Amino acid sequence: MDMRPVGLALVLAAGMGGTASGRETAESAPPARGLQAFFDERVQEHLELGLRFSAVSLRTHDKWDSTGRHGFVGTVSHLDEEQSGWPYNVSAAYYFDPHFGIDLQWEHLRAEAVTTSQDHHVDGTYDAKGPSLMAVGRLPLAGGLVPYLGVGLNFPSVDFEPEDWWRLGYSSPSDYEPGSEMRNGGKTRHMDTRADGAACLAAAGGVLWRVQENWALDVNVRYVDVEAISHHYSTEATGKVNDHGENSIPLAYFAFGAGVAYAF
Repeated sequence: MDMRPVGLALVLAAGMGGTASGRETAESAPPARGLQAFFDERVQEHLELGLRFSAVSLRTHDKWDSTGRHGFVGTVSHLDEEQSGWPYNVSAAYYFDPHFGIDLQWEHLRAEAVTTSQDHHVDGTYDAKGPSLMAVGRLPLAGGLVPYLGVGLNFPSVDFEPEDWWRLGYSSPSDYEPGSEMRNGGKTRHMDTRADGAACLAAAGGVLWRVQENWALDVNVRYVDVEAISHHYSTEATGKVNDHGENSIPLAYFAFGAGVAYAF
């Protein structure tokens, strides 16, 4: 009996069965979905997080009118930046393509209000902080270098933190005894401070150096155009209010940052 037709029939049957089985497996396997698909499509090569140490420098430090004997506010004639040792400048950037994206980051400035008196004491500290939202353009170069520029808006919150002796009406820290509840004749000073407007200009420029596939070193310069308004007044023990008017406090500053960035 010739077995060749039988063998050929078995081979064809096995091939058709394998093809059908493979098709069934392929059809039954669902496409990639859920969090992994979202990460692959929307996060990977799009999202970038940054963390930087920053040194701040005010655009305006001094103001004193010798004729009227008046500085920024009263005898406050100098603003002195407080430098932070913490990497406060955190950012989250989302890039739509290799050249364009948006960047959300946190900015913070503290500036001491220094008087023109002989001992140059500090009446208190101005505190400006808030998020910046910028449109960013960048140009990837050879060697992993990526220069970038950004411009947008900062949304600042500004406050004045007075020294206890100033708030309680004493003329200098040497006249005040810490822990004493006695006020200088019942006098109390106030400095209600707010940002001049809900938003101000924010800009940045820097260079990323990609040292690994996901990690990069980052150096940049940022500018935040903060302006504050301070309403200075005092109250007497009798309840009388002495209104010393409003003053414009220039808190625009440059921030020089260095840190790391992680690209997903």
